[in-house]
Amino acid sequence: MTSKPVLSHTTSYKNNGSRVYIRDKKYCWIPASVVSTDTTSNTAIVSVDLAANWVSITSHTSDEQFDEENEREITVKLSDYPGGELPKQNADENGKLLAKSDMVDLPNLHEAGILYNLKCQHASGIPYSRVGDIVVAMNPFQRIENLYNEEKQKFYVNKIIWGGNQTSDKDFSMVRSKSTVASFFKFEKTHYDPHIYETSSRAYSGLYGMGASDQTILVSGESGAGKTETVKIVMSHLTKIATFHDGKDPPAKEIIDSVALSETLVTRILDSNPIFEAFGNATTLRNDNSSRFGRYTQLKFQLIQTSTNTFRKGPKPKRYTCVLSGADCTTYLLEKARIVSHVSKERNFHIFYQLLASPNNFRSQVLDVLANATSKSFRYVGKPVIDIIGGKSDAQNWTDTQKDLCGLGIAGDKLLTMMRALCVILQLGNLTFGPDPANDDHTIVLNTDELGKLSEIMGISASLLNAALTERTITARGETHKVLLKVREAMDARDALAKEIYARLFDWLVKFINAATLGEKQNDNEHSYRNIGLLDLFGFEAFDVNRFEQLCINYANEKLQYKYARDNFRSLQEEYEAEGIDLFDFASVDNSSILNLIESRLGLFAVLNEECVLPNGNAKSFVYKAKKVHKDQPALVKKLLHGPSEFGIKHFAGDVVYDASEFIACNKDSISVDLIECASKSSNSLISDEFIKLSNEKKELSQVKGRRGAIFNQMTCTKFKSQVTSLMAVIDQSRTQFIRCIKPNKSMKPYVTDHTHTLVQLSSAGLLTAITIVRESYPDNLLYDEVFDRFQCLVPIAVSSDTNLKDQVSTLLSTVLDGMEKAVGSKMSYPFALGKTKVYFRIGLLETLESDRLSLYTKHVLFIQSCVRRNLAMSIFSSMKEAVTLINMFLRAHKAMKRARNHYLKFLSCLISLQSLFRQKAARKSFTVARKAVTRLQAHIVGKRTRKKYLKCLTCTISLQSWFRQLLAKCALIELQEVSAARYIQKRWQCWKRRKEFCLLKYATLCVQKRWRSWRATSSFSNLKNATLIVQKWLRGWRLRNDILIMKNAVLLVQKWWRSWKLRIEFLKFKNATLLVQKVVRKAKHKMQFTCAITACVESARKDHARIKVQEVISQELTAHNSSGVDPWLLLDRCDKIMDDLSGDLFEFRSDCSTLKEEVLHSNNTIRHLNTALEYSEAACKAIKSNCKSQIQKLKEELHDSQTKINCQEKVIESANESHLDYKRRKEKEILELRHMMERNRQKANEESESKKKEVDEIVSKIKMEGKEGHTAQRGKLRRLRAISKESKTVTVMMVRRCWTWFVGRMARKAKTKKEFESSMTPCFEDTCFGLVCVENKEEISQELVAHNSTSTDPWSLLERFDRMINALSGDLFEVKNDCSALKEEVRQSKETILHLYTAIQYSEAAYKAIKSKHITPGSNIHKPKMQLHTAQ
Repeated sequence: MTSKPVLSHTTSYKNNGSRVYIRDKKYCWIPASVVSTDTTSNTAIVSVDLAANWVSITSHTSDEQFDEENEREITVKLSDYPGGELPKQNADENGKLLAKSDMVDLPNLHEAGILYNLKCQHASGIPYSRVGDIVVAMNPFQRIENLYNEEKQKFYVNKIIWGGNQTSDKDFSMVRSKSTVASFFKFEKTHYDPHIYETSSRAYSGLYGMGASDQTILVSGESGAGKTETVKIVMSHLTKIATFHDGKDPPAKEIIDSVALSETLVTRILDSNPIFEAFGNATTLRNDNSSRFGRYTQLKFQLIQTSTNTFRKGPKPKRYTCVLSGADCTTYLLEKARIVSHVSKERNFHIFYQLLASPNNFRSQVLDVLANATSKSFRYVGKPVIDIIGGKSDAQNWTDTQKDLCGLGIAGDKLLTMMRALCVILQLGNLTFGPDPANDDHTIVLNTDELGKLSEIMGISASLLNAALTERTITARGETHKVLLKVREAMDARDALAKEIYARLFDWLVKFINAATLGEKQNDNEHSYRNIGLLDLFGFEAFDVNRFEQLCINYANEKLQYKYARDNFRSLQEEYEAEGIDLFDFASVDNSSILNLIESRLGLFAVLNEECVLPNGNAKSFVYKAKKVHKDQPALVKKLLHGPSEFGIKHFAGDVVYDASEFIACNKDSISVDLIECASKSSNSLISDEFIKLSNEKKELSQVKGRRGAIFNQMTCTKFKSQVTSLMAVIDQSRTQFIRCIKPNKSMKPYVTDHTHTLVQLSSAGLLTAITIVRESYPDNLLYDEVFDRFQCLVPIAVSSDTNLKDQVSTLLSTVLDGMEKAVGSKMSYPFALGKTKVYFRIGLLETLESDRLSLYTKHVLFIQSCVRRNLAMSIFSSMKEAVTLINMFLRAHKAMKRARNHYLKFLSCLISLQSLFRQKAARKSFTVARKAVTRLQAHIVGKRTRKKYLKCLTCTISLQSWFRQLLAKCALIELQEVSAARYIQKRWQCWKRRKEFCLLKYATLCVQKRWRSWRATSSFSNLKNATLIVQKWLRGWRLRNDILIMKNAVLLVQKWWRSWKLRIEFLKFKNATLLVQKVVRKAKHKMQFTCAITACVESARKDHARIKVQEVISQELTAHNSSGVDPWLLLDRCDKIMDDLSGDLFEFRSDCSTLKEEVLHSNNTIRHLNTALEYSEAACKAIKSNCKSQIQKLKEELHDSQTKINCQEKVIESANESHLDYKRRKEKEILELRHMMERNRQKANEESESKKKEVDEIVSKIKMEGKEGHTAQRGKLRRLRAISKESKTVTVMMVRRCWTWFVGRMARKAKTKKEFESSMTPCFEDTCFGLVCVENKEEISQELVAHNSTSTDPWSLLERFDRMINALSGDLFEVKNDCSALKEEVRQSKETILHLYTAIQYSEAAYKAIKSKHITPGSNIHKPKMQLHTAQ
């Protein structure tokens, strides 16, 4: 307790050599030493001081360049740093960095200090640190021995749960204020290393005792930070705590029985983790085993109360133990999109690869097709980038997964059914779709064999599957319609079915695991059960492109951050406000505005739901409405550079920009009724049962009143919001423990730290904000009387007792802590604050005061102790002196006796040495004589034996040599015989071989001569052929040029006629428009009718003018496509729309022409009948001769004169008709001649094109023969020939089309009789055939337009074809319009003629009645009917 902690706000770097941190663009913070400071310019010169192992333990993700040279000097501006000072390093006197397991104990608490403390711990292989009772876990990316063994588990259990870490209330230095509930101060300081076993032990100990409640452990962090492994370790520890005991008392019998019963349950709970990893984890760019769903596991514990086995009197103390009785798991936001697509370097869910790596016999049981299949056989899976997960292959992981599934009861047929459901998903991905050749609007499955396999797996007919995937049923106003899906829509339907099957399978598996791990039914006593929740949720995510999933994930993290801030800082703020202490604004940790932006009544989720309900809802409209509704919301980021479907949110961890282009589809997450009904008929019981439930839910939803709200409840964001809300309600009722997982680097290397990446995670976890609050807050507090009583001894002067207690304490602390104030900006930061009832101290200051107080007490106690110890020492010294004197006397006597004995022993040893030397000399002499005699005897005996052995060996050797030489001679004789025979055989063989080679060479020579002569003949023939081809080419070119000149003259003539005809048409258009306006004016009975008629005429003219203008623009863009950057596919889309409009208008006008022709025919019949009636009335008038004979005679004469005139006029008309027919025949003859000429030109062009095609084929064959020589020249010649052929063919087709169009229109307009009409129908029929050809071309072009991304078709050639077809349709439309106008005029004239005839008949009938009734007298006025009759005739 003698050390005095140094506060970060009292330190100074002004002295040269101080160790500080400076900012860096690449590493964020780097260590340095202060060289000098300049107060005038407010700058400092520092020297970079990097560690020796900097490169090996530091990585970076920035592109900035960095000079990693030590001792380089840098000038920094002090104004860029908080408070105008550089942050100091936490180092000792020797400059060594201090690493604290609890970061609250760091002398200098700031961002850089936290970063380097974590880095030092990670480089030392220590993964866990502590910030208060929050455990910070750095992923070590390696196995650390003895970190999770049973001894470590028992250590934390004994320290925390069984009372090993209890602190007495008398130890005041360890007491913290209960009102300061910040998570950094509400714990008692521990004297052991931080560990996640500490968190699990604290949660377990909170289940019983005083203030017992449910517990929740929140594990957060980004992908790859180790959240899943941490949850597994904590869960394993919690399930085993009941088996440990403190060693003082043996466990009670009821505890032993409960633990024995829960062993099977514990095994099932632990075995469920690999299953969740197989079905919910996947390989991503950040992590090989990334969890792609959120999970909240609730462990249920039963409280068992037992008594200790002590022998003391009185009631025995009670002891509680919690035994695991069940578990319940809830999942959130499964990443279903990964099933149908994933990045190339990532993988799908692990279960697919494990299934494909399972043994062949099992795969054969699941599906016959699966036996020989690999991951490459299925598009959804693809080739895996890795096959080792967690140090095991997919086959080994499959074995573990199958074993765990069997342990939970999923085995046999149930396992096969589940695996077949996975096979259905794999097989769905192999289906490909394309347009139906018979109907472009219909989509078909291209690979029917894959559809057959899918039909066999699902037990559904292929036709039913095809219909469900390519059609959609729509119900509107009680009527049901079938809508054909396009290719993209069919692919989306396939993917939606695959995602829904996997989601239902995953939910079924979760329910099954919950049922297997639920345990026994709880009794009625709810207080005997407690829960510990483990939340493994996605960390805060911010990518380059953030979509709907990121918004939901960040929303959940905002809710957790709100919970974290409310628990740790809100009550702290309330206490400071109650005490009247103005600390600082807590708005930096308050994210309620962000939650209101997302989940309020008019929040983003509500606006998104409204947009999903609209028929034409889209992302741009959603973003526009959201920005308009929340335009005053500061949490919504609005930038001009954002796209129409982009918006940003200021989250607690930073700004995130979201792309809402797929928000609507992701939020709806709908699947068509056809697919649901189809899947409900599957023979797979798992799929059929789940989809039957889904179908029933859909039916119930359609029958619910207030369906709009029910639809909102089915949206993904609403479901997720309700899940998060219910989760937070459960968490709010429990005490929360926090574990923050940090991923030190993206490359997943041990001992290496990425500064930038680590700081981003610290900010996302809220630790930096919390540390800032720690630095600025007052964690320690005492009452005024306690402060005065304890620290009055530290004041060197007396404090007046007349003042009140608060002023006395203020004077006391101001005197003791004088000089510790610090200027922060424009404010002064004091080391303490005086509240209404308490005194609040900065971090570490209370320990400093306690240390000073203890030092003062120690000084006075030491003086008293010295006096007492002196007296005790003097008495002890006297007694010890007498004892030492007596001991010295006995010691001297003992030493004298010892010296005498030593002298005697030395004399005796000398005598013995002399005797031994004499005896040694005598024995050596006798031994030398005996040894010489023995040596001579041995030499004689050995020599005799050796000579005998040598003679015997010599005899044997000679015998062996003779036998061996005989054997060698025999072998040489046999070899000589064999060699002579072999030489004879070789001689014969070589002779035959040489003769064979000679024959082969002779035959080869003849073949070579033959080929050489053939090649020379072929070469000469090729030269002659090339010369002939050149001559032919020149002749054909000359003929073609002549034909082109002739065609050019004909085109000029046609163009001249066309321009004159066009001017005439324009004049007629103007004239017709004028007549039409006059006619409308005459016929209009009132102003409204006139306005409507004029509006219709103007709208028709405007539409024609707009179409012509668009055609001109497209023609200009087509002409300039080589120089402009216009996208040809956009022009093709516009041409396609114009073609559709022209075709519709042409069809309407042709229908109108047919109707008008029928009306003209009907009018002619009416006129004919009226003429007959008029003739009968005239005959009746002639019959009455008795009454008015003279008048009738005059009328007859006048009628005769008029008839004569009419006959003359008819003759004139007949002559004019004959002349017109002659002119028509001449024109028809000219047109026929022109047609024949064009037909001949077409045939000639076809022949020339065929000849050029043959020439091209010959050139190609020649290129193949000659190799690469002249390849470039031949290709250019081939390109020019193709261009000439294409140009001639295009000109011919255009001339034929325009001539036929003019001819057919001419014949159709001038035909009056049936025969003439039938004769004119023949060219019309031919024109119809030409139109069908245009339609076929249009369909072909449309197919190429639809598939332009997958084909290599030139878009400009398609655009030229479209332009020609548009011109043709425009001409036809113009001719049909003129025909309609002419027919309308004929109908109008016919109606007028009929009206006049009706009038004439009425007058004739009146005259007939008048004559018959004798009302007409000789003097009466008969001229009026006569003139009317004349007018009618």
